[in-house]
Amino acid sequence: MLLKTDDGLHHSVHFVDGTAVHGVNVGRDASKDSWHGLKEGSEVVVHFTTRGTEETAVEIDRVGDGGLKATEGAVKGIDRGGRTLVIGTEDGSEETFRLTEHANKDAGKGVAKGAKVTVFYTETAGKKVAHFFSPA
Repeated sequence: MLLKTDDGLHHSVHFVDGTAVHGVNVGRDASKDSWHGLKEGSEVVVHFTTRGTEETAVEIDRVGDGGLKATEGAVKGIDRGGRTLVIGTEDGSEETFRLTEHANKDAGKGVAKGAKVTVFYTETAGKKVAHFFSPA
């Protein structure tokens, strides 16, 4: 899969049978012209590992248009042990997110209280689940 990053660079990323794809409804979105409902031009966040010069996708999260939602705010607290993230939004409200294992382990490293972040999330059973967050 060839990816174009926000800064205009291109990455060639391999995927394997175990590559997780979130934010698509395979039954509705998949077609013979797509891979798991992803098509050319789909906005995604790709989590990958590097071995030598080869990058392999571990997880692909589709953003927008039925995929992951995104919101911005300032970090009020991160509890890695409890796997939660709390942000304050511009309107003064607070949003609490449950962190996925990946988000808890790898996302937002070095992000401190008060930092502005973008959180990519889904809603499951009325709870917001953050799949990834990074400095805004």
